[in-house]
Amino acid sequence: MSDYGGFGAIVKEARVLAENPPPVVACPKCGEPLQVNPFGVKSCPLGHWREG
Repeated sequence: MSDYGGFGAIVKEARVLAENPPPVVACPKCGEPLQVNPFGVKSCPLGHWREG
């Protein structure tokens, strides 16, 4: 059976990313770099997003 131009590799990569997502380093809404407080909680300096 054919791979249809690499579609199988895309599916494998999507599975890997779903199991091990990359760490969030920027606000998903505005793209501003996240700040980390002394307790290790990441948050947007503009108040758009907070981890946890």
